[in-house]
Amino acid sequence: MIKGISEVRRLPRVGKIRLGIKEQGRSAQYPKAVDYFVCNADQSTPESAAKAFHDTYGDRPKVIDIMFPVEDIEKFFPQFYRRYGKSTGLLCKGDGETATMTDTETGELVEIECNPTECEWCQKGHCRPVGTLQFIMPKVPILGVWQIDTASYNSIVNLNSAIDFIRVL
Repeated sequence: MIKGISEVRRLPRVGKIRLGIKEQGRSAQYPKAVDYFVCNADQSTPESAAKAFHDTYGDRPKVIDIMFPVEDIEKFFPQFYRRYGKSTGLLCKGDGETATMTDTETGELVEIECNPTECEWCQKGHCRPVGTLQFIMPKVPILGVWQIDTASYNSIVNLNSAIDFIRVL
């Protein structure tokens, strides 16, 4: 066993479910919220997974059946401040006290203080809280977890509250 590696587990992701669509504006695309779940074949969702979703729920489902794959909320709903580069992916990930940032000159990961009220990237809107909800859809005949990402403060709080409420029941 290798400490720091052998005990790490990742949930196998099938695809992403989105809460909006992209609209074409005059000069660029922009996100638009919709009142149904969106599942499109793209770089994060294979055609077979999107087809299985649509065969089960149709094109504009307002309700989907889900189950959480594990008990640990930190595994199925991780929440961090995140900053992404346009072409480099994740540049910084923090919990509000400590962050791991990629040094853009060396490519090394560096541990830094994470203080959203003082962080220049948070102030500019480049770093923001992101919750990644992972779940199983038992009615969709495909093995693995689906994912919904949200950067909405209210959605993160509402999901945490709902998960706690369901656990009490």
